[in-house]
Amino acid sequence: MYKVYAAETSVEGKKMVEFPLNGFGGKIQNLLSCDVSGIKIGSIYLKSHSFTVIDSFKNINGKKIQGVIGLDILGTCSSLSILIPNENRSGKVIVNSVINDKSEGIDFNISHGHIFIEGGLSGKKIDFLLDSGSPFNFLPVDAAAGQSISLTDGITVFGADGIPVKTKKAVINEIIIGNKVYKNILFSFTENSILSNYGLSSSGGIIGTEFLK
Repeated sequence: MYKVYAAETSVEGKKMVEFPLNGFGGKIQNLLSCDVSGIKIGSIYLKSHSFTVIDSFKNINGKKIQGVIGLDILGTCSSLSILIPNENRSGKVIVNSVINDKSEGIDFNISHGHIFIEGGLSGKKIDFLLDSGSPFNFLPVDAAAGQSISLTDGITVFGADGIPVKTKKAVINEIIIGNKVYKNILFSFTENSILSNYGLSSSGGIIGTEFLK
């Protein structure tokens, strides 16, 4: 394993700093990388790939997470479909080398390895980050205050950094994602600074599997 560095340029010149990577609650500490040969995930085969290494992942309902697949691997596919079953049943991820033009999709942009989708809430524009690794949907608490949404206590959640984050929750009566309207979607609410770790503004949000399923 080895440390990864990024170039930082300022008026004082150029210097190398440890590569920054944030989890949901903050910066991930003791970050390392390693190179692995012969990676097979479903029908995807990579002769070699660099992986980020962190100390540990949190368990989810007793299930141990051993790794996270990011857009650097998924980006090798032209088309990706996720068939989501009922809770605790086996689903399926279908990857293809060609795009199925008959399927209806939502336009998105990619920035810094993240997928962003335009949406809206009560006429206000929202940039959503699509995070298939998140069980929950998130909005900032300021969005609830601005829309007079009544919040109740939620749960404490963890990201890859392992830092606990307390949340509030509410069901949104109507929200736009892409160019479609969805009704009665459950969202968790956090402080604005949490979402800014992902490059989202104070009006940004996260779409997780709570919405996808």
